[in-house]
Amino acid sequence: MKFAIYFLIFLFIFHGKSYAQDYPTTGLLYNTKEVSSLVYYCTKNDNNLLECQFTQTSVRKKADPRSIEDIKERAKKELDAAKKDMSDGECHSIELLIKATRGDISLEEASKSGFISDKDTFIKEMKSSSKKKKEFLIESMSSLLDFCKNPTEDNLVNVIKTANKRDTLTCEVGPNTYKQTFQFVNDAVSGEGTWVVISSPTGPCGVINLSRFERAPNTDIPFWNYVAKKTITNPKGKILGLNSCSVLDEDEYLYTWNSKEHFMGCEIIEFSPF
Repeated sequence: MKFAIYFLIFLFIFHGKSYAQDYPTTGLLYNTKEVSSLVYYCTKNDNNLLECQFTQTSVRKKADPRSIEDIKERAKKELDAAKKDMSDGECHSIELLIKATRGDISLEEASKSGFISDKDTFIKEMKSSSKKKKEFLIESMSSLLDFCKNPTEDNLVNVIKTANKRDTLTCEVGPNTYKQTFQFVNDAVSGEGTWVVISSPTGPCGVINLSRFERAPNTDIPFWNYVAKKTITNPKGKILGLNSCSVLDEDEYLYTWNSKEHFMGCEIIEFSPF
């Protein structure tokens, strides 16, 4: 009986503290449009402003499958330049790498290839390579060897197709860390409020950040969602003198506490600084 009473008291205290928490403190949120997550840590300062640090982790395919028409067009444009890069020495080096990957010759012998600048690193990486990685290497180098020995447009098409196939099976994982400061905006009608980022126009595009924290609807415990959004106040401006500011993304991205799974068909993972 005492246990039941203590348990009810615990629930009451915990429940009360959850509702008393009028601002987000820490959490993990998931993008509802893209494959990315957001970890945040927030503290309230003496001015009742919310100072938050974010770490966004994004996962994206390195490339989409290219149509055969696109690949043929690219091969046509690059054929002359690609021919100049090939020589008997290049062909021999590629052949050595293929044989070493298959295990037909020693890694030491293959390290004599003109492609290898650091023998020790090459041998170490090859010894630790998985079976799948070696299969990808053999496939890509074999198509390159065919082109090297017979530099035709059709063989260059196969080189590009093989590279594109590998990229479509590759997923890039990149982080983005940033800080934002929020102020509370109260809604007298609904009784709810929103933490809105403090922002002013920046850069040649006059970007204003409109991101905000808002309570997740229909939850007993006050979870917080994050909405990322920017607006461009100078769409006629130029980015580094190249692109118009009007091409910048002004969509709204909702991050919620509901976790979700993503099936992307990744066989290779590459880490990116962005």
